Amino acid sequence: MIVILPQQIMAELLYVQVATLFSLLGMALGWRGGMRNLHGFYDSPSMAKSLVWGFGLGAMVAAAIDFFVFQPYLILVVEGSSSFSWATLVLLLVFGAGISALTLWRAGNRSVRAKFAGPVNGWAFGLGTGAMLAARLGFRVFQIEGGFTVFALIQLVLLALFLPLIHAVIGCGLGARAQRGDVALALFWSTIAHLFGIMMVTYATLVIFGWIFIIPPLLLGMRRADSKWLNESLHPEAARRLRRVRAQAIRSRAGTKSSSDATIIHSEE
Repeated sequence: MIVILPQQIMAELLYVQVATLFSLLGMALGWRGGMRNLHGFYDSPSMAKSLVWGFGLGAMVAAAIDFFVFQPYLILVVEGSSSFSWATLVLLLVFGAGISALTLWRAGNRSVRAKFAGPVNGWAFGLGTGAMLAARLGFRVFQIEGGFTVFALIQLVLLALFLPLIHAVIGCGLGARAQRGDVALALFWSTIAHLFGIMMVTYATLVIFGWIFIIPPLLLGMRRADSKWLNESLHPEAARRLRRVRAQAIRSRAGTKSSSDATIIHSEE
């Protein structure tokens, strides 16, 4: 027997599919962007496991943030207030500590640290949790806007592009500090970063200009991750091989340039 679903349910199923598609694309861009300089030198199997765990646990975290943070804040905005209540701030602190603890479980455990893979596992786990939160909030934006409006699509693109990166950068920093043995410090800074990250993303989901306050810190964090944290995920032998590969590439480019210059001079003569 064929069951015909009501139009509203069909529309919401489509919202879920589109939001999930964009979020997965954002996750893929974050994976490719974060790992571009270390291709072939990081622990891929453990990263894949962390990404899968990020999807599973991130879906539950996203549902909890939606129910306990986003929807109460939406009610406040509808009533004319844009401030978070004290109860919501306490919940944000709890969620920040919880996400940090889950990330530490994947990026700071003994087997991962033995492989010098803490930062990259934190990055992968963060991509998964961020993608699931982006999908959930993107679905809510479609519901609020009543369909695929221009504003809803722009917000979905911003959520899908930046949320995986936000969680990846925070997770990478946590993994790097845990790799060095600073577990308490890693948990503290990750909790604070997640608190402000969730708070500002919740605000920016409803007020698009809120992204102005999110993007600059994110770019600074990505620069820190590229220049320091991700490099700490390399085993000493892998780091030496990477330096040799980079030096060989530089010499190859220099040789190619010299050959082309000589060809030009010869042709002029």
